[in-house]
Amino acid sequence: MSDSSGNIYLFSSGDRYIRAARLVGVGVIVGTSFIGRPHPTPSGHGLVILISLTVVAATQIVLTLAPDGMSAMRSVTVLSAVGGGVVAGYEPTVGTAILLIFVGLSAGGRSEFGPGAVVTAVAVLTTALSVLAADQSTSNVSLGAVAVVGFLAAAGRKQYVLRAEEAELRLADAERAREEHARAAGLAERANAAREIHDILAHSLGALVLQLDALDAVLSSETTDHDRAVEVLARARSLAVEGLNEARQAVGSLRADPPPLIDALRHLIEATPGATLEITGAARPVPAEVSVALRRTAQEGLTNAVKHAPGSTTTVHLAFSPGAVVLTVTDTGCQNGHAPGPLAHTGGGYGIDGLRERAELIGASLTAGPRGPGWAVTLSVPEAHVQAQAQETA
Repeated sequence: MSDSSGNIYLFSSGDRYIRAARLVGVGVIVGTSFIGRPHPTPSGHGLVILISLTVVAATQIVLTLAPDGMSAMRSVTVLSAVGGGVVAGYEPTVGTAILLIFVGLSAGGRSEFGPGAVVTAVAVLTTALSVLAADQSTSNVSLGAVAVVGFLAAAGRKQYVLRAEEAELRLADAERAREEHARAAGLAERANAAREIHDILAHSLGALVLQLDALDAVLSSETTDHDRAVEVLARARSLAVEGLNEARQAVGSLRADPPPLIDALRHLIEATPGATLEITGAARPVPAEVSVALRRTAQEGLTNAVKHAPGSTTTVHLAFSPGAVVLTVTDTGCQNGHAPGPLAHTGGGYGIDGLRERAELIGASLTAGPRGPGWAVTLSVPEAHVQAQAQETA
């Protein structure tokens, strides 16, 4: 168990049985100390044994029962080491040797390795000096080494617990990181799907409205051109089916590779009356993400022209230069008194926001605003970012 400062103790507050066994052990050792010789008495060496035995027993009881993390525990541990060393030196028995093991356990469990080692060394040194002072056999000088055994056992367990807690924390951090990554990936996928669906539906519906307007004009004329009506209706149906297929592709996780950029742009131009395509520079392949961003920019520009400037001339200009790939969509504004189309107030501005998100994802810049009587949308992708996207998709 660890406290707020990170210290880990051998006997946690939940180890009630271990604590109880330790207290019983201390009691048994104290009781048997009065049976052997030398033993505690009110005078001479016996008085030294009595005092040191009282000190070590009391401090061990405190160390066993006191809550983890008390600031005075280091001083109590040192006092226990001195008392244990003295009683073991003056009364070198199995019981006092066990007391020294308890001292080592307390030093290893209650302190960091360095301070705990110092406390254990105090117990060893005190034992050796007490053996000499009590005229005991010099073979008992090394009795204090049993405190080292207790210290190493406690320190080893503490390191094991520390490593286990660190591994658990790392596992929890890794799990949180995986969850955050999955959440971010999910949000990115949702945003990408939202952009795709908006771009597809906005363009398809815009083109479909144009065809329906044309059909309405044909059917409303005094001399209905049946063949023309059938042609416009077929074109409207084709646009609806095409939009539906594209929407299905977008919902299908958007995994299909996009068509070649120039082919896709030509397809958009063919579906938009009054639109033309201009290409300058030496055309070169671009990565899928860049191609999608350029194609969606052209699509949004054409859709906005249909919505806001019906009857205008719209130009899609794709420029390949050594430093960048730039696509610009311009329209000439409403012509011949045309009012904005029926879809002019739909969309909520999400199309431009989606284009800006796409531009940020590939390191490009997007500008949109008035140009003369009309409107212009420009996406510029620096060549360095084109190459970076190519490396990511490679």
